[in-house]
Amino acid sequence: ETIGDFDGTIAKGEWSIIEGSGTEALAGISGEGMFKAPHGSKAEYQIEYELAPARVRSGR
Repeated sequence: ETIGDFDGTIAKGEWSIIEGSGTEALAGISGEGMFKAPHGSKAEYQIEYELAPARVRSGR
């Protein structure tokens, strides 16, 4: 999910990882982040996330 805006000089916003959206190795991922992108070719972003412990399946 992303929320952001552009004030005429910089685009910026925040995003969050939707619960249940991760698959395979990313199952159980959660987190959030942000971005800033002024006019030009460079942008800044940051993300913080956690991965839930892997579940062990029984072969029975």
